[in-house]
Amino acid sequence: MSILIKISQRNLLRHRGKSFVIGLIIFLGAFFMTVGNAIVNGMNKGLEENMVQRFLGNLVIVSTNQIDDNILTGMPKPKKVITGYFKVRDLIVSNDAIEQYFPMGFGYSIVFNPEGDHPLYVMSFGIDFQAYQKMFHSNIFMIEGTLPTNGQKGIIVNNLSRDQFYENGGFWTLPQGQPVVISNLSAKALSNTNKLITKNELILQGANADGGSLDLGVKVSGIFKFQTMNDVWSVINFIDIETFRETFGYTTESDAKIVLNPEQKSLLNANEDDINSMFSDESMFESADIVSKKYDINDIKKQTKKSDTNAAKTDPGSYNIICVKLKNGADTAQTVKKLNEEFKTNGMDARAIPWDKASGQIGMFANIFRMGINGFVTFLFFVAIIIIMNTLSMAALERISEIGMMRAVGARKSFIGGMFLYETFILAFVFGTAGMLIGTLFQRLLRLAQFKADNNMMEIMFGGDYFQPFLDPGTVLLCIIQLLFVTGLSIIYPIIVARKITPLDAISRN
Repeated sequence: MSILIKISQRNLLRHRGKSFVIGLIIFLGAFFMTVGNAIVNGMNKGLEENMVQRFLGNLVIVSTNQIDDNILTGMPKPKKVITGYFKVRDLIVSNDAIEQYFPMGFGYSIVFNPEGDHPLYVMSFGIDFQAYQKMFHSNIFMIEGTLPTNGQKGIIVNNLSRDQFYENGGFWTLPQGQPVVISNLSAKALSNTNKLITKNELILQGANADGGSLDLGVKVSGIFKFQTMNDVWSVINFIDIETFRETFGYTTESDAKIVLNPEQKSLLNANEDDINSMFSDESMFESADIVSKKYDINDIKKQTKKSDTNAAKTDPGSYNIICVKLKNGADTAQTVKKLNEEFKTNGMDARAIPWDKASGQIGMFANIFRMGINGFVTFLFFVAIIIIMNTLSMAALERISEIGMMRAVGARKSFIGGMFLYETFILAFVFGTAGMLIGTLFQRLLRLAQFKADNNMMEIMFGGDYFQPFLDPGTVLLCIIQLLFVTGLSIIYPIIVARKITPLDAISRN
């Protein structure tokens, strides 16, 4: 063995020019594989952090009447309500793979605009604000106003949605009681500060597939931006869950608490003819004297004002979507399959969808980018294998005289093959290690450079707001395995060529 190693080292030094060329190819292959794996790993980590942990969860549960898997992007479609929510919730809680869940209302809302010719459209999430922040790592960052607390009602508007409101509706949205912040104005609003129309209440109506939606004035509590990927989710705005249900015409908890007396029940149960007959009965009218009395408009407003300080208990009621996070190590595909089997067995109005399908084009683009980078790294493998194999084969043929003489003095084919194997793996160890170390340093410099995504496509490609390639011990081990795999494959053919060289070949060459 020691003789084999010594001869291999001697050969590498004797043919140092060819050794350097082969080593350089291995170096470049190891370098690009390390950087490529760091990019893929950073993108996966970014998507895991920003899409799963901060926005949607590992999977979402929707109504079985919600036909499309894509619920976030594409043409706006009314969302269906999950019926029998409590049974669905109990089944979710009993699943050992699930760590957290968060139910919310979700749909498209119409913003009526008295200042413009046409209404505006926004994507609305009906939530319990504090529970949402707890579930998604405080992903909402307020830049003006405050986040509603203790069941307060109101809407918080994305800062980029506010820019669109001004662009398309001609008004600037402000939180109630807050002044205009000049530094937050869009370029168009900034050029028109003298005639700036502001609104601190929006008139919303939910796009309900089953009808019954209401238009309702909702006070603006604040302006926010997402901590990450704000460009991607710029159309999303948050409303308290009770107001959301009211605008979409869903039954609210306060509605469910109304107790009807027998006369009211009789009125509701009456058919159309009975109702018409009631208006023909003069007994339903009461005579009253006309009096002269002054009314204070402020007293009337105070008496008729709808309270907005009552706590809204958001657990009971209607939800369109349930976001679910899984425990570490839980398999998303297996959990989705198990949940759907249990939903179907128990006859529940629910089905589970993994996050990448639920997020539509966003998940699709993320997968395409990830597949593209993986494909590029795989392409590098094959290129490196072919180049190294050809170079080693040429080196074997150029050493026919040397190898033929070795065979003539008694060297076996296994010795020749072992010699080539050692030479190649010494080069792979030296130059491959150097390539991985330089690649690790390079990805670290890229990470420190903090390249920022300029648009939502870049945010999806980066997996977040910044380009953050990342190497962890698992990825480094993967790089080593890939380097050994490439080296092992590329040496097979040159060894076969070298083993076939005979003393007669050496004599013929001379």
